[in-house]
Amino acid sequence: PGVFFTALLVTAVELGVVAALVVGLAVLVKRSVASVLLGYLAVALLTVGTLVVAPLAGSVKDVTVTTTLVTSEYDDETETLVCLPPTVSTTVTPTALPNWVVLGLNPFVVVADASAGDRYEYGQPRDWFGTVAKELRQAQNPVPRAVLDDECGENATAPLPDRPVEEWGAPAWYPGLGIHVLLAAIALGAAAAVRRARRGAAADADAATRTS
Repeated sequence: PGVFFTALLVTAVELGVVAALVVGLAVLVKRSVASVLLGYLAVALLTVGTLVVAPLAGSVKDVTVTTTLVTSEYDDETETLVCLPPTVSTTVTPTALPNWVVLGLNPFVVVADASAGDRYEYGQPRDWFGTVAKELRQAQNPVPRAVLDDECGENATAPLPDRPVEEWGAPAWYPGLGIHVLLAAIALGAAAAVRRARRGAAADADAATRTS
């Protein structure tokens, strides 16, 4: 119930903010057709546009990760596991943070991140909202430059940690919703200023007509 009502509340807020943005943009344009198209464009940029830009943003900066793999094999003579020499490999991966900074502006991602909260004992999400929130918040953590995958030493038999394995990071829906509110406020403020200017110009024209 908590996830449902939170998602419902945030969805209502997002609908109100997007509607205010569209109305503000519509007032700025005199022609009704152009105002409708501008409103659709604004909604498309927030929903579809962020999904298109996010992969491009993630490819701006790549990180080279060095992975050290230690494996073992069974020795028939000693009847024990013998650790093999470590194998070192390097891979180039894009940083995930720029992707999710852009996706944080998506209204659907804002709703998912704000509604997430139901997890399993070790931090794994229980639903789709939690999956989106986990990826979004974990992107705040820097990509490790060196990774040790030890299947032979102490790490191979270490007990489960007391704290959750998944470090989620801080909630990221606040900036997205805040930017949406800011854009709507700017659009409404500009629309109010334009309406006052138009009324003033109409009043001046009417006064000039009466005088003539």
